[in-house]
Amino acid sequence: MARTERRQKPRSGMNLLVALRSHERGNGWSGFARTLDLSESGALLETPDPFQVGQSLSIELLLNEDRVVEVNATIIRITAAQGTHRVALKFEQLEPHVQRLLARQVKS
Repeated sequence: MARTERRQKPRSGMNLLVALRSHERGNGWSGFARTLDLSESGALLETPDPFQVGQSLSIELLLNEDRVVEVNATIIRITAAQGTHRVALKFEQLEPHVQRLLARQVKS
């Protein structure tokens, strides 16, 4: 059976550095990941660290022109891939200027 596409925003393959913070792991865990793709509404990350669907994260993305944007996100899907985890994120309550920067990054 064919899978129905549910994405509402276009995605672009990107390799961006991402800093992650979770306050749900005791003392406030942090780490790094990289994006596999990015849209105005979410991202797919590759990370060696395990997570849980539904977990909330605060992430910082290093965009073009050395701009850093911070967004809150919720994990909506996780798949294992060759010793790493692919973590799909949905961005939550983006500020308008952050959404514009993400849109510009996706189009670049």
